[in-house]
Amino acid sequence: MGGTRTWGNRPGRALRLAGVPVMLGLLAWAGMVVAPVAADAAPAVSATIPVGTDPFAVAVNPVTGTVYVVNAGSNSVSVISGRTDTVTATIPVGSEPLAVAVNPVTGTVYVANEISGTVSVILGPRFF
Repeated sequence: MGGTRTWGNRPGRALRLAGVPVMLGLLAWAGMVVAPVAADAAPAVSATIPVGTDPFAVAVNPVTGTVYVVNAGSNSVSVISGRTDTVTATIPVGSEPLAVAVNPVTGTVYVANEISGTVSVILGPRFF
């Protein structure tokens, strides 16, 4: 992987550690997702995105830039465009979703629902 990969529509949202580009993480807190700013800048909030109740975990598809946030309190997944920092969809899932993973090859998203004892499978966009 050559070069630094950017995420979103603002430059500098990627980090390079030991020559390897790394996607910056997101923080889910108090009903919002906070996206970090440039790796070479002092930490600051670049966007605050309202999501469902009790956001608990975040997964990013590095191919599409789509962000998935599981909302444990509202039994849903908020889908966020990494380019515009806006919620593009809210998808109902099982009871108390606590974990999320995305397959960047197929675009499939897997959500573990603790109370219902199920895994919700969401078919996301595919880019091969």
